[in-house]
Amino acid sequence: VTLRKEHRALRIGNFRTIESERLIAFERYTDRTLDTVMVFANPSKSAITEQVMVANSNLMDDTSLINVFAAKDAKPVAGFGAGIVTVTVPPETVIALKPVERDLGGYSRYKRVP
Repeated sequence: VTLRKEHRALRIGNFRTIESERLIAFERYTDRTLDTVMVFANPSKSAITEQVMVANSNLMDDTSLINVFAAKDAKPVAGFGAGIVTVTVPPETVIALKPVERDLGGYSRYKRVP
């Protein structure tokens, strides 16, 4: 319940599947690019590392992704580049990744992007 309250995309966002060979994956997104949440589930008994293509054209290259289940000061666990995310999901685990804007000294690359 807390996770839904903290992330707008999980409450009112649109749903889009992410094609993956061995993971269950989907994206929730809104009109605000940085609200996007990508969810990856690994139902197997071994860790899976996979490169997946995310069809969100508003996400920019070199955007870090953090696991929303981790602590507030968590370090990025993945990066987004050229529409591809390389993600490692532990066995029988679900992770939810959210883009985080890099600190560029007051400049926002997402200022003009919805």
